Amino acid sequence: MNHDSSLPEAIRALPAISDDLHTTRRLSAPGCEMLFVTARAGYEHSMHAHDTDDVNWVVSGGLTLSTEDGDRHVGPTEWYELRPGQPHGVRFDADSMVIELRFAAPLA
Repeated sequence: MNHDSSLPEAIRALPAISDDLHTTRRLSAPGCEMLFVTARAGYEHSMHAHDTDDVNWVVSGGLTLSTEDGDRHVGPTEWYELRPGQPHGVRFDADSMVIELRFAAPLA
């Protein structure tokens, strides 16, 4: 199922991981990966961690971010950052689009 029909064709042509409720398209460059995530309301990604510094921008919709500090709603045009190894989970509260940047080198 294609959830990301509102993305430009060049982004939709990127390699994808997809299921019934979300699609992630990946663009890689040295030291950074850019992910274009589209998800249906109700999609959840259970607690996990990345070995990268992550910067996430909610383009549309909204999600609940769960970390050791508790739950936090993140809405359109808001950013959130995650440290390497920081456990987190997300639940999409609405049909959403998120751009995620994963940096291999520590951010200053």
